[in-house]
Amino acid sequence: MFIRPTLRLPSVLSLQAETLDAWGVRGLLLDLDNTLMPPHSGCYSPEILAWLHQMTRHGIVLYILTNNPNEAYVQAAAAQCGAGALTAARKPSQKSFQRALGAMNLPPSQVAMVGDQVIADILGGQWAGTFTVLVEPLTRKTENGFIRLCRTVERCLLQPTG
Repeated sequence: MFIRPTLRLPSVLSLQAETLDAWGVRGLLLDLDNTLMPPHSGCYSPEILAWLHQMTRHGIVLYILTNNPNEAYVQAAAAQCGAGALTAARKPSQKSFQRALGAMNLPPSQVAMVGDQVIADILGGQWAGTFTVLVEPLTRKTENGFIRLCRTVERCLLQPTG
């Protein structure tokens, strides 16, 4: 069994509003740590923050869906870009995806899940019926052993491009 995201990109910065328009996407479910900001940093780069604001100006609904359990950290990150957020999501749990989609008030066919992990983000998004965008992690320096193990397994599950 291979997992194939709708799109693979080096960074969220490569995701253009025109692509979302072509798909009919009106909302983004966004992983936080290692997708939008380095883990445990609490800080967006100026470029990513500008990209988030550009998406909002384009009419895209933003919602952070993260496994990070730190409510204050996640809510502070969400407030910086005007996004909704769900912490301790336990992705790929469909309960969390359904809660997020309900909060966005959008059907899955109008939403894309964007993240750096194949199982949590891409498989979860596919199960929920959304478009999926796999991005490279911002950094691997701070990843713990469990995440490194998951990435090894995920490389085996990811359908080769060609």
